[in-house]
Amino acid sequence: MNQRVWKAVQERSGGRCESCSRGSGNYGQTDHFFGRARAEGVESCWLLCMECHYRKTNNQPSARFWLEMFVAHCAKHGYEAARERATKRLEGIVAVREFEMAKARGVQ
Repeated sequence: MNQRVWKAVQERSGGRCESCSRGSGNYGQTDHFFGRARAEGVESCWLLCMECHYRKTNNQPSARFWLEMFVAHCAKHGYEAARERATKRLEGIVAVREFEMAKARGVQ
């Protein structure tokens, strides 16, 4: 990981999980929200405690939950491009869910 990005994420978080706000101590993990290959910048990374990082990686409770958390995180810090990108993904998930629900009701 780029040391400049890592240091900036550490400073911004103040050593606390940027999802649940628990102190992460030496166990904070930098999460690349959109994946390492796609984007590595302060705007697309956040510090998560081990538990939140595990849950986010495994979409627990859901991908929608983590997208909503990241959209709020981006809005808080003024990361407009990352917020827009996450919002588009969130809109896609909502659209798919609405389609599945309509299909289950027999509406197409």
